Amino acid sequence: MELDFVGYDSTGLPEKGLWEADPDELFGRRTPDEDQTQVRFSYCVGTFHQLHLMVDGATGAVEVYNPDGWDHADGHGGLAAPSLPALAGALGLLARLEQRLTGSDTAAALEEFTALLGRLGQGPGDPDLWPDLLEEPREEYADPDG
Repeated sequence: MELDFVGYDSTGLPEKGLWEADPDELFGRRTPDEDQTQVRFSYCVGTFHQLHLMVDGATGAVEVYNPDGWDHADGHGGLAAPSLPALAGALGLLARLEQRLTGSDTAAALEEFTALLGRLGQGPGDPDLWPDLLEEPREEYADPDG
């Protein structure tokens, strides 16, 4: 799935599969050169521009990984969704609303998306991904006078 208007891409998954990583390394809880056995796993389910959306293998939560910060304990970009089904539902809503979000109905479509996101148990202020994700269509397509 690709939602170019917000920078989401998971089109490489069928060919490449899930990228598996140690979240303790990614998120700076331990350094990669430590001689420890990996005990936790996370899996990349897509990217949002340069950020990776990683499903925590233990909790199922989808966390944001910023590859620019991994080596100085700043790789954790917050929560994207409480679960993979919640993320998939939200991305499905974005896909359904794309024409309105990128057309002349951006403000109303953003309001509808935010309300529906809340019904999925997420809000634009809860997971750390959504404020940034919603900012792009707001800045790019919304009527500055409206």
